[in-house]
Amino acid sequence: MNQARVKSRYGEPLESGAPYRIPIYGRTGGWEAYRFRGMSKNINVLFKYTVEMEVEWIVFRLSEKSPQP
Repeated sequence: MNQARVKSRYGEPLESGAPYRIPIYGRTGGWEAYRFRGMSKNINVLFKYTVEMEVEWIVFRLSEKSPQP
């Protein structure tokens, strides 16, 4: 799966990060965050891309901190 397919399926991302270079690891293709229908508003799904813009990781992230007891 690549970035074009992710965007065609889920539309424009809520937020994104440009490609960057990580010391020792090398270049990365950036990332995009989406909110999926039917999922809690507090959960974002991040797609992290390779330099070739192929999906490398999918991460589920809380968009807000939970209240402390």
